Amino acid sequence: MALIIRPRVEGDLEVLVAVLAESHRTDRYPVMAEHVSTAWLAEKGDPAWVAELDGVAVGHAAVAGTPGEPLELTRLVVSSSARGEGVATRLLDVVEQYAEAVGSPLFLDVLEYNSNAMRLYERRGWHATFSERVDWFGSDGPQPQMRRYVKPGTDLTS
Repeated sequence: MALIIRPRVEGDLEVLVAVLAESHRTDRYPVMAEHVSTAWLAEKGDPAWVAELDGVAVGHAAVAGTPGEPLELTRLVVSSSARGEGVATRLLDVVEQYAEAVGSPLFLDVLEYNSNAMRLYERRGWHATFSERVDWFGSDGPQPQMRRYVKPGTDLTS
């Protein structure tokens, strides 16, 4: 199987929404069904990358923030049909290389029920810095526990 990671282009968004919908069904990511959309996928993060396995889009990752300042890894999603093929690992490689190239520390937020994602980050040496209940969805929405992870060597205090 041929796995490539390339920059996301506008035409990728519709295809990636199908990957996002599958992730919502299987992993509750994103948490809210209304976030399964091209707008949500594109609203936070630039640059962004697409993972293709044998020419089919199976994953996505983006970075939000200003180069030289702390960057957030966001919108990382991999199709369940592509799990175990190294897609998330390769997407993380590209994001980490980008952050290093622009001289930025890197962090991400993950909801604590997503144990698969936390295991992936921890295997790569990322470490949790804190955990808190979040109200991303408003006072009447779910308030899940979120954990912040930082890339090894990252100091977000500077």
